[in-house]
Amino acid sequence: MKHMSKLLFIFLLFLFVGSWISIINRTENEKTKYKFHVNQFKKLEEKGIYIDALHNVEALMNMDPKNLNLQIKYAELNRKLGNERVFIEKCEELTKSFQNKEEPFVFLASHYVQKGRYSEAIQLLKNAKNVDKKENINKLYKQLQGKFDERYEIFEEIKDWHGDVAFIKVNNQWAKVLPDGTTNQHFIYQETGGFDSKQAVFPAKVDYKWFYFDRNENRKLVSKKDFDFLGTFSDGLAPVKRSGKAGFINRNFKEYAMQYKFTGAFKNGIAAVLDEDGNWGFINKNFKYVTNMRFDDIVRDDYGFCSEYGVSFVKKDGVYFLVNLKGKRIGDLEFDDVQVFESIQYAAVKKNNKWGYVNRKGNWVIKPTFQNARSFSIGLGGVQQNELWGFVDTKGNYVIEPQFSEVKPFSRTGIAPIREGNTWHFIQLYEYVK
Repeated sequence: MKHMSKLLFIFLLFLFVGSWISIINRTENEKTKYKFHVNQFKKLEEKGIYIDALHNVEALMNMDPKNLNLQIKYAELNRKLGNERVFIEKCEELTKSFQNKEEPFVFLASHYVQKGRYSEAIQLLKNAKNVDKKENINKLYKQLQGKFDERYEIFEEIKDWHGDVAFIKVNNQWAKVLPDGTTNQHFIYQETGGFDSKQAVFPAKVDYKWFYFDRNENRKLVSKKDFDFLGTFSDGLAPVKRSGKAGFINRNFKEYAMQYKFTGAFKNGIAAVLDEDGNWGFINKNFKYVTNMRFDDIVRDDYGFCSEYGVSFVKKDGVYFLVNLKGKRIGDLEFDDVQVFESIQYAAVKKNNKWGYVNRKGNWVIKPTFQNARSFSIGLGGVQQNELWGFVDTKGNYVIEPQFSEVKPFSRTGIAPIREGNTWHFIQLYEYVK
């Protein structure tokens, strides 16, 4: 019995040793085979024999199915063979299988960039939320931020965006611009104001009379009285002027405080007014001054808003400075010229003949180095250097190099008016193209 056990032990030992020798030999054979296919596909790819190179890569993928580099090489060879559909499908598969790796995202996004498909590249990079390290993703995304499409809707002048609506002028007539930068060519207005989403109307002058029109440009509010001016509704009131006196109305054309030379639009419960003595001040919705301080000017946008983002620029004794909604000064900085805040981001200000940017706390965020500037919106500010305009980011770095005759701020849908020569048209950032 002991002899049989000993023989069994010896047999199993030989079997175990033999198995390991077989495994070692097979492993060595696989290594040799793997190395052969690697050398083959490299040589074949260099010669441009992509179909045979692809077969070798497929063999390698069977041997090492979790190798990301092989999967990418498989996609790349299909692209070289003109199999774009297979290439894109494989890359999309890899972005799902290797969600924490940036390589498949960058590889496919770079392909989209080469094809001029910038919107798809940007969206793909945005979808890389689970990637561990995004160094190359961030670099590529930054390069794409300034890519834009040009919309050749030619016009002579444009008013600032108010919400997602603006107005352009051709042959001294105005038309409404939609959020996508298009217009229905309805150039019928002699003057216009801003669209108010709550009242769902905008003021416009047609045949020398003022009316309020709805979003579809149908007459919506019509007064029996003739007004010299109808302004933009906000906070339930609109600035107006009739018989040389400025004040406010509600939706039913009931008049309030018709005693000023000029009234601006309300926002955050505050409006700018100019009295008969030429002094500017802030009033609340009870039509009472919020401060005894009077100013030489209160800076307003194209639609009369001065406090849309919670602060205002005022002018007194020849200099501009920032105040809050109570008319109290913010900070110690003084400026030679300013522009209104177009967003909660930075406003353009001029100091010592150069333009820079301040935040709503009245602090410098980009020191004055530019020939001219426009306030920030969607993270970009228009700047002029050497007579040409471009756009910078919040750190003052160029995103769109100076190349235009003039620019205005971007809308929330990524559309900006730019002038080249004597005419204007739109550009739209690919990042915002749907």
